Amino acid sequence: MDLHVLATVAARVVILYLFLFALVRVLGKRRLGTHAAFDFIVTILLANLASEAIFGAVTLFHVLFALTLIGLLQHARAVVTARQPRLARWLFGEPRVLIRNGELLPGALHVERLSEAEVWSLLRREGVNGLDEVKLALLEPSGQLSVVRQDAAPVERGAA
Repeated sequence: MDLHVLATVAARVVILYLFLFALVRVLGKRRLGTHAAFDFIVTILLANLASEAIFGAVTLFHVLFALTLIGLLQHARAVVTARQPRLARWLFGEPRVLIRNGELLPGALHVERLSEAEVWSLLRREGVNGLDEVKLALLEPSGQLSVVRQDAAPVERGAA
């Protein structure tokens, strides 16, 4: 077991992890199925590493080391962002209002790089048939659309 090789593998994993995180952050709030984009990329990365080990392209030890390091990076990211809300907002962004009182906000769509057709698709998934039904629609940092309908009762903070 060569420590130089392990250090090289660790450096590559950290660089790749940070690069992919930054790439997903720059690309914006998109979802892939039910997964946030970054979670989807990490899943692909893990699967690719596993296949490398299965087919012997990389030693099993190096793959296990890389998988462990990715798991630790994910855990560290979760712990740090749970304890540091400002850092979490900086890393993942904040919800953005796309619709307020039935009015689509073109500036918000532009910032999020969304077309009106994409917003309508998200609204249809929420069972919305017209903008007049929407009091507030927010694009969450995960890429999911949260809709508050005009007839919705107020929600108290902390209510479960």
